[in-house]
Amino acid sequence: MNRISALLAVVATVGCGATQARTPAVTPQPAAAVIRTPDVALFVRIPSEIEGFTLTERAAVTGSPTDSLFRFRDGSATNLSVFVYEVAADVKVDADSQQWTPREGEKFKQVEEIQRSRGRIANFTVAFSDTTRFAARERSILEHSIGVPVRFPNGVVAVEFQYLYLIDGKFVKVRATVPEEGWQKTHVPAFARALATRMAGVP
Repeated sequence: MNRISALLAVVATVGCGATQARTPAVTPQPAAAVIRTPDVALFVRIPSEIEGFTLTERAAVTGSPTDSLFRFRDGSATNLSVFVYEVAADVKVDADSQQWTPREGEKFKQVEEIQRSRGRIANFTVAFSDTTRFAARERSILEHSIGVPVRFPNGVVAVEFQYLYLIDGKFVKVRATVPEEGWQKTHVPAFARALATRMAGVP
């Protein structure tokens, strides 16, 4: 069974209904603002529009002055955010940096478990969790992806996607919450790879 078929099967078991899922509130800042840090070159590679999504705002990450969040919308009920942040010490336990991406990516399961324990979601199931590479012209980019159908306490079902990349020593994370209805047609995977390619400096 391929990844999409598996996700279809899991969504069917989690529940039914299609309503936009809520996302955590963050501190909004104008989209045009640029982070004044030594890593500014990486941040400015984030385009204002890509794969049908438009940058709507940048948000500061509370307690992490060198991290930032960029919010995108495509006119649908999909909520998509891009996080750019430092690699934590517990991820660097392996000298091989190629191991950092899957180790960080697997933390998403822990996040969902915490959300469930706090009553923010009623249930979730990991439909797929993969680490692979994709070709970006002459480069090969490592990607960790995970898809998790979730059911909220009000019965709403959505599919949460996460795509993670290690670029210029920082993690670039694409996370999206897609309503159950029409999730099969989402452009989130295409957005994630296009963004990673752009931020890796591939022309």
